[in-house]
Amino acid sequence: MSAWMGRPVDGEVARALALLEAGAMPRDIETQSVDFKEEHGRRGRHGNVDAGGVENEAAARKLAQEVACMASTPGGGALILGVSDGGLRIGTEMRADWLRHRLYELLDRQVTTEVFEHHLGDGTRLLIVRVLESFEPVPYRNKLRWRVDANCVEVSLQEWWARHPAGTRVDPTAALSAQPVSNARPAAVELARMWLRSAGLEDLAAAPELDLLTRLGVARQGYLTVAGVIAFVGVAQPAVDYQRRNHPGGDSTLRIEDPLVSVLEIFERVLTAISDANPVVLHRSVGPGGAGRHQIRALPSLTTREVLVNALSHRDWNRQEPVVVEHIANMLIVTSPGGFVGGVNEHNILTATSSRNRSLRELFQKLNLAEREGVGIDRMTAELVSSGLPAPLIRETPGPSVRAELIGGPPDLEWLECLEAIHPRLAPTDVDATLILDRATRIGWIDVASMAPVLQASKEVTEAEIKRVLTTMTIDGSPTLRPVTGLADALPGAWQPTTELRNRVPSRTTNISSPASRETIALGWATHRGRISTTELGSIVGITGSKTKPTIQALEEAGALRPNRSRRAGAGFYYLPTEHPNQTD
Repeated sequence: MSAWMGRPVDGEVARALALLEAGAMPRDIETQSVDFKEEHGRRGRHGNVDAGGVENEAAARKLAQEVACMASTPGGGALILGVSDGGLRIGTEMRADWLRHRLYELLDRQVTTEVFEHHLGDGTRLLIVRVLESFEPVPYRNKLRWRVDANCVEVSLQEWWARHPAGTRVDPTAALSAQPVSNARPAAVELARMWLRSAGLEDLAAAPELDLLTRLGVARQGYLTVAGVIAFVGVAQPAVDYQRRNHPGGDSTLRIEDPLVSVLEIFERVLTAISDANPVVLHRSVGPGGAGRHQIRALPSLTTREVLVNALSHRDWNRQEPVVVEHIANMLIVTSPGGFVGGVNEHNILTATSSRNRSLRELFQKLNLAEREGVGIDRMTAELVSSGLPAPLIRETPGPSVRAELIGGPPDLEWLECLEAIHPRLAPTDVDATLILDRATRIGWIDVASMAPVLQASKEVTEAEIKRVLTTMTIDGSPTLRPVTGLADALPGAWQPTTELRNRVPSRTTNISSPASRETIALGWATHRGRISTTELGSIVGITGSKTKPTIQALEEAGALRPNRSRRAGAGFYYLPTEHPNQTD
């Protein structure tokens, strides 16, 4: 158990297990926060108990109902699996990791649990399922229940929300712990002072320890909050496991894994290790006459810091696994325990905002180590894409965990200088404009339908962002984008880089205009738009429409395109992708 968190339920579970060992009946021990459960599906017709397996779907489904009830209950709680209400100790052989992930799936990814083993004195193996209070009501099979005393009872949404005012979110790291401020590690406090001084906050950095921690929001009434314990005292298990490899499959050349220090200390050690192994890949002349020198590293420093802050501040601290940081060559892979929360997923992470541990996140912000909430992922994406590197890949993996992959390397200097020539200058967090210009110069065209999933925005917002770039951003005195020529009036708009923008990034646009790329571009346009004309293709690749005919004819001969009518000339003639065989004039 993670007793360091100071969760009241840990004490209640320990008390319940002690009473059980002393001979008390489970039904007499159960409280609002602790419930004993027999593993469902193991009783035979005549009451005999069958042997258990490592996976039990029937038991997981039965338990999901109880977990939903506990998660919807103020304060959450714990289920002790393997003992009946009457005291029969049938135990369980289910794998803890399988049960945890199956519960997560059955509850539509709304609830994460911590499942761990406990052995009674007689050797009976139990599973303790610890359940945090949920951000939102968790109905199961269209019924919302919460615990009243030792029972689950139905509750209306109105009554549930009356106990959880709209807009509030449960923050487990805001709770007060049992650890006094005096338990804060001096090294962690000194790190906080150092970061504050670097941010110009001299008065706060010089404050007495109690005042400092109180003003940072991690202490009240002389005691640390859970966020304060995590940041300034430490946890019972390693919070981070950093592994450095010079190439994929290589041996680890450095490993940092220390359970005896605070999270702020391990954070600083890992950041230093990443920086030491993050090579300078470009020296640039900057300033008047190029008198200054600027070093560019394989992975942008702000991005590496932000991804580590995100992993620590959004992870599920109810889980005992560390945040795993794999630094392989110029790639950084960060895996943090716990899935997405609050409706966030890999398809809306740029636009959706939700924090599992708001107090811990706010501490990193107050120490000037993190962007404000809702901006960090934008900043990471803009910083990587503006260097010509891939956008971060952030997704949920089984467990559940969240895995962030950053691929570094030498920047695209041509692209960097192109973006610097944009007027007005792009803000570091203007991820939308950066992504729009990046895609336009990479594939030769954009439209609302193709950009919306890239921006992770609605079509209305995407259209407005394209219009902003189109009407307000210039390069070398000219617009950055212009409409694709030859579009029918009834069709949605599409835009392409202007000549001035194309001239700034010849390595990209030469590829677009090369004969070898024309078939790929033509088929991509036709498949996405549902049609293609020689005028449209000529506009995109920068040649006259008549010169695109060999490309179109080759695709027709290959069976990829077909004419929309038999008369191959005149207004309204175009080609259809063969995926639309029934479309005609």
